Order: sequence, then structure tokens, then C-alpha cells
Amino acid sequence: MTEKTDRSMGIRNLKLVNFVVGQAELVWRGGTITHELLRFCLVGVVNTVLDFGLYLLLTRLFDFWSGHLLIAAAVSWCLAVLSSFLLNNFWTFKHGTLRLRNRMSKFVTVALSGGIWNLVLMAIFIRLGWHDVLAKILATVGVTIWNFTLQKRWTFGSRMTEIHH
Repeated sequence: MTEKTDRSMGIRNLKLVNFVVGQAELVWRGGTITHELLRFCLVGVVNTVLDFGLYLLLTRLFDFWSGHLLIAAAVSWCLAVLSSFLLNNFWTFKHGTLRLRNRMSKFVTVALSGGIWNLVLMAIFIRLGWHDVLAKILATVGVTIWNFTLQKRWTFGSRMTEIHH
């Protein structure tokens, strides 16, 4: 490569980095529905990593949990749900503490219904002889649309005016 090509590639890379950083700033600060959707998805990724990471930690490092896969899945899922509620409430949808218990009740109801579907699907897949991690991935994908739709429309759908202190 010539020096001009090297410099051109460097400028293109810098423009790409600036674009990515700019988009990340919009997601972080933006308040439109698109930004909420992007933040919701980011929260989902964070909590999926938390759920899977804790599940793998429990089942791969501790003998007790390796014999109780569904209980380990339930424990990791519960912690991810708590994290998800807090991040979605305060960051994604920018709600405060007004009516927090009401939103938390709705959130947990939707999450429990999705969690039950997740465990049922995971149990079916494991009984079919599929690897537990594959079963967990497929079960998680299977309930994602359910959870997103109900959380967006029911839990966080009506925006109450809140006083921010």
C-alpha cells in the first residue's frame, strides 16, 4: 500500500469510529421510541449475558447446581429480571419512583409468564436430549417477543407525569 492509501484508510476508520460513537451517544441520551427500543435491546443483551453467565457459573463450577439445571436456570433468571426491571425503569423508559411498585408488579407478572414459558421449553428440549445450553438459548429466543411486547405495551406503555427531584 502507498502512503496515500494508508492515510485514506486511517481517515475512513476514524470516520467509522466517530459515527459509532455518535450513534452510541444518541442511544444513551435520546428519548424517542427508536432510542427506547435500542436501549431496551441493550438492556436485554446485558441481562441475557448476566442470566447465561450466572447459569454457566453455577452449573459448571458447583456440583450441586450441575444436578439441578432447572433450579439454576430459575436463579439466574430471577437475578436478570431484577436487573432488567431496574435498568428499563430508570434508563430505558426514564421513569422515576412514582408508581414504581405498580410497574414492578406488572414487570414481574410478565417476566414470570415468560419465565414459565422459558422453563417449559427448556425442559422439553432437555428431555428431547438436546444440550442444556442449546435448550436455554432456544427457549430464550422463543419468549423474547412475548416479553418485549407485553413489557412495552402494558408495563411501560402509559407514561405518567413524574416529579423528578
